Amino acid sequence: MFFFAKSTPPEHALACDGAAVSRAAYPELFRAIGTTFGAGDGSTTFNLPDLRGKFVRGTGGNAAALGVAQGDATAPNGIYLEMQRAISLQTGSIVIPTVNGGNNLYPFNANGDATKYEVVHTNERDNLNFNPFFGDIETRPANVALLPCIIFE
Repeated sequence: MFFFAKSTPPEHALACDGAAVSRAAYPELFRAIGTTFGAGDGSTTFNLPDLRGKFVRGTGGNAAALGVAQGDATAPNGIYLEMQRAISLQTGSIVIPTVNGGNNLYPFNANGDATKYEVVHTNERDNLNFNPFFGDIETRPANVALLPCIIFE
């Protein structure tokens, strides 16, 4: 398999688009990959890999078995807010009380004792605003789209 910088595959190659193709028309390719990516109609066709919109991942580790596609997943992001004192809610914001006239930014002791508010926050304000409607529709690295192809002879 390889990536190609055109919208159609070159000679002797097929696009990796999950299509069911004839076992008789592509016997060498069928011998090489068999039904790893799908059995087609079960007797006369087999499926090509479907790499449309996918990143290729090596087998092993947390990867699926050879030829198995995995859906989207996002690991926990590690953002947390540990509160051991009461907080007040104001119009969708969590307001964390400060001591020493607001000079103690996060993290800080509450009322001078050993109880600590642990807050990961980079904006130097007294209010932490949480908006669950942020980000994009997916988590993805920077990338460029190319046509995935497979050689059939």
